[in-house]
Amino acid sequence: MVDRIKRNEYRIFISYSHCQTALVRKIQSACEEAGYKTWRDEQQLKEQIDQCLVEGIRNSDAAIICMSKEYQASEYCQREVSFVCKNKKHIKPVIVDSTFIYEPDSFLEFVLKNRLYTNLTLGNFDDEIEKVITEIDGMFEMENQKLIIDCDLLLNIKEESDLVEKLDDLLNNEAKDLEKFKFQDFKYSIPLLQMLSHREKSIADRFATLLVIWSKNNATNNIDCVSQIFLLLFELLKRGGSRSTIKSTLEIINNVLNVENNAEIITLALNLNLYELLGEYIFEYIHSLKVLFALTDCPDARVRLVVEMNVYDFISSLLSNQDTQYILLVSKILNNLTTVAIESCRFEIRSFKTILKRFKEAPPNPELIRNLMEILNCFFESVSSSRMIALDQKLLTHMKPFLLPEVDDNTVFFTLKTLKTLTFYQDVCSSISNLKLIDTLKSIIHISENQCNKTLAIEILSLSNENIREAVKSNVLDVVIRYLSSSHASLKKSAITLFINVVNIDYSIVNTNMWLKFVDQIWPLMASKDINLKRNLLTSISKLVQSPDIAKDLLTKNILNVIDQFHLPNKDMHDSILLCMINISKQKAYKDELLKTGIISKIIKRIEDSNEQILALKLEMCSNCCELLAEFKALFSEHVNIKYFFDILKNESISIEIKNQVLKLLFTIISNNEAGEKSLLNFSDNVYSLLNNCLAHYLLLPTSLELVKALTQSKLGREKAVNYMIIMKTIFNLLHNKDVRKEALVVFSNFAMVKNVLQKLQIHDTLTVLISICIDGYMGNDYELQEYSLKSLAFLSEGLKVLPSFLINAVNFFPLIANCLLSPVTKIRQYSQCIACNLSNHQEAVALMIKLNFVCLLFNSLKLENEPYHIVYIVTTLSSISEKIDGAQLVSDFLNFSTIVPLWHSTLKKEQINLRITNIIVNASTNDFPTSIFEFLDSEFEKDKKLSMNYIQKFSKSKKFVAMLYETEMPDKILNLLEMSDFREGVFQTILNISAFDISDIFMEKLMKKCIGILNPANAKVKVIILKILHNLVEKPKGYEIAVNSDLLKSLADLFSNKNKGVSRFSKVVLKSLIKNEGGRTLALNSNLLVTIQAFFNDSLESVDTDLLEVLKLLVSVDAGRAQAQYLRFPALIDKFLLLPCSAGAKTIAIEIKKLISKYATIKGAIKLPMPYIKKE
Repeated sequence: MVDRIKRNEYRIFISYSHCQTALVRKIQSACEEAGYKTWRDEQQLKEQIDQCLVEGIRNSDAAIICMSKEYQASEYCQREVSFVCKNKKHIKPVIVDSTFIYEPDSFLEFVLKNRLYTNLTLGNFDDEIEKVITEIDGMFEMENQKLIIDCDLLLNIKEESDLVEKLDDLLNNEAKDLEKFKFQDFKYSIPLLQMLSHREKSIADRFATLLVIWSKNNATNNIDCVSQIFLLLFELLKRGGSRSTIKSTLEIINNVLNVENNAEIITLALNLNLYELLGEYIFEYIHSLKVLFALTDCPDARVRLVVEMNVYDFISSLLSNQDTQYILLVSKILNNLTTVAIESCRFEIRSFKTILKRFKEAPPNPELIRNLMEILNCFFESVSSSRMIALDQKLLTHMKPFLLPEVDDNTVFFTLKTLKTLTFYQDVCSSISNLKLIDTLKSIIHISENQCNKTLAIEILSLSNENIREAVKSNVLDVVIRYLSSSHASLKKSAITLFINVVNIDYSIVNTNMWLKFVDQIWPLMASKDINLKRNLLTSISKLVQSPDIAKDLLTKNILNVIDQFHLPNKDMHDSILLCMINISKQKAYKDELLKTGIISKIIKRIEDSNEQILALKLEMCSNCCELLAEFKALFSEHVNIKYFFDILKNESISIEIKNQVLKLLFTIISNNEAGEKSLLNFSDNVYSLLNNCLAHYLLLPTSLELVKALTQSKLGREKAVNYMIIMKTIFNLLHNKDVRKEALVVFSNFAMVKNVLQKLQIHDTLTVLISICIDGYMGNDYELQEYSLKSLAFLSEGLKVLPSFLINAVNFFPLIANCLLSPVTKIRQYSQCIACNLSNHQEAVALMIKLNFVCLLFNSLKLENEPYHIVYIVTTLSSISEKIDGAQLVSDFLNFSTIVPLWHSTLKKEQINLRITNIIVNASTNDFPTSIFEFLDSEFEKDKKLSMNYIQKFSKSKKFVAMLYETEMPDKILNLLEMSDFREGVFQTILNISAFDISDIFMEKLMKKCIGILNPANAKVKVIILKILHNLVEKPKGYEIAVNSDLLKSLADLFSNKNKGVSRFSKVVLKSLIKNEGGRTLALNSNLLVTIQAFFNDSLESVDTDLLEVLKLLVSVDAGRAQAQYLRFPALIDKFLLLPCSAGAKTIAIEIKKLISKYATIKGAIKLPMPYIKKE
């Protein structure tokens, strides 16, 4: 019985019809379990059936013919049987179909002739198949018995002629049989080997031939036996002999070395110095190279040969041989040794040059070319100088022919592999372009049927930017795009890589239609489980989405939903997702979708800040969204928790670059976004505390200062900052830092806008620094420094209640402001005008301003302005100055009416400006008044009463104007307007101004009557004005006379108790003027004024004021008054009054009144003086 180990040496071919596949599989399994190798067409026959069939049968030792009805009718099965018989294989027929009926005339006649079949459809299958296997075992055993050589017989033949005849009989057998010859015992190999030294050359040669054939398949790995064989063979080689004997000896050594598990044998050979022995024959015998090649098949032997024996350079030199087979073997040996030589640096560069030269001059042997290419590739991968040498010697020129279509696929493969290695070297890219290898590679990609070669060609194109650009120009992508959906994994991967690399270089070098096709092809792959693939594809898409057309296409593919469904906890995808979202967030087409899906907030929450790169990408994405979406920016605090960014700023382990990015993002959020600003300011009370810490770091200073500047643009931001004093001090200190002085100055100018901010600053230091900065800006023509320092000074000077002495004494301050008034920069002029305006409120400053000719400078500055609010500052300043100095002097010394009046006329419709010019004219018209203005108002009175009265009211403060007024009919016209309620208040205000000056008797009489007539029915406001007018008139002699003779006294008495305090007070003021003379007092007493006062005391004692007490005091200053007061019990009323809380002045007057009354003694129950003017009860 053949055992399992030997069964492994045999292969069984199974011929069958596919209709019986199930049973045939059981036959195959049984044979393989028994130890045999099997082959059937189900495994191999998919393409090129005939070729595979021939190889399958030739490589088999026996055939099982599975007979069935379908098998007998198949022409294909008939061809199989015919080829089995032709190759003289052992045949075992079996029946696998219970319906099978043998037809004598069929091709199965050759199968069943002289052979027994086994019916596997009957009985137990396992038993029957066991019989079949046993029968096959027997076939091989019989064959082996026939091939055993009787060694004793050979060794005992004495006659040389008989021995020659027997050896010839053996050698004349067919080679296939002779190769299977075996010795009865391997121990006989030793005496047979000894026969190689037989004195008779013909016998030695025959024995050598026999042993060579035998040793191919029958050599042993028994180390003891091999040791003896090697010693014997080495002795034979040392001794020498005929060429045929030496050749055979080398062949036998080679065969012995090639047995399985030969490591010990090779080590033994090296220990016996086999390499040195081979050296004598290496140039003459190719078989010595075969032995050397067998040695280099062992990794350990390679190391010893290269490192210990230093053979590499010597073997490289053998390539100079001209014999093709010889150099082919040398190339194989070098192929085995090159890696070790490079790793151990046991080679000289001349060896590489020799190999390179042989490659360039190699005969047209594909295997030799491939070997040399592989050796060169090893050098190119590890030895940089080799690439330079290869380029200098124009290696690519010699490689190009091996890429042509007619070259076999294996050679093309190794050429491409070498080219791929070289492509890593930059200069090779130029050579590829110059030699037009791009077209050659394109041809391989397009025409070659070898998928590996296509893959390599695409990979070469992908390796350098220059190659990729050339490939795009040559339309290689049109060919490669079809492989994006290839079933060949490597080819698909290389195609995807090429497109991805094109994207990475510049996607714009390829037209949009191509990218749309690319996206369509790879889109299904977005659902792949391959994370790296999805990551690379998403990275490419992130760049392609920058194209509006591709962005729209991806929008239709719901890319945001695809990203949303990615497994975000997988960190390998995070950077690609964020890169994609960064570019998506720049596209207007995605505006609505970004808000609708809420993808931004999801990504921020789901993707952890695993590293700073991820964090930076998240921040950039948020920044883009804020710039793209006003809605997102407005609702930013809803999408993203502000605390997230504050925590980043607080985290000391976070880099400065990231913190700067956060500050920039926060700046973007609040820019033109009131909601975002409020959410930031209201998030935490310590927002400025955090920013103050950022300002302390010089690398964060610019961005944090920019953010503070943005926050303090709003009122809320400024007030919060001012309340947090530390940041204000920090900003003030930064004014000394020239690198950020301008930005800090802008922020500080924002602080200055806050009301009462001066209370929180050290005025001296603050103003001194600002003045110094402004001077620096003026001296250096730095308009920004001037503008913002002046802005700060403008707002701060507005809050100065008292002008600090150091400002008055400052040498440069007032001249600086004076010079800035004529600056070519509008803002500088505006702020300097504002400062001048604020300073003009202080008498000390006005004196300096007059001295420095501010009036002329302001007026000249006025000529430069077009904006009303600029002009307002100037005229307000001039108006304020005109109030603090002699107006006439102002006009005569600095201005003149010919200058002011045209300005007044030109600003009639600009109320604020005109009002202040009017004030200047009023203050300046002490001795003179512009006739043109008077004439204008006189002529305009009937046309526009409202406008005219408005200006008459203002100019009526001028004494000269009032004097000119009486020369016209205008006073009567003014009085007539009192009948019109719309004008009444304004007219009375004008009359009030007029009444302060001299008035003609006629006009006064008319005026007095009008005032007394309107007094009671008028409203409270008008009543107050009328009372003021009456007061002015009563103070005049004519007015007093008219008042005493009128009903004014009664009207005034009725107004004591008026609820309006102004009316009540001024009625008493007028009354005091009226009774200051004796005539007036007599009239008052006769009118029972004391009775009215008594009633007031009784009803409203708490409301008695100083004015009423003064009236009472005047009345009791005469005897009649005192008598009436005594009678009316005023002392008691005064006592009650004194018990109430009142002012010291009122108390003093009340005591004086009581003393005056007490001068007259009273008789109890009677009054001695007659009082006819007192009404009896």
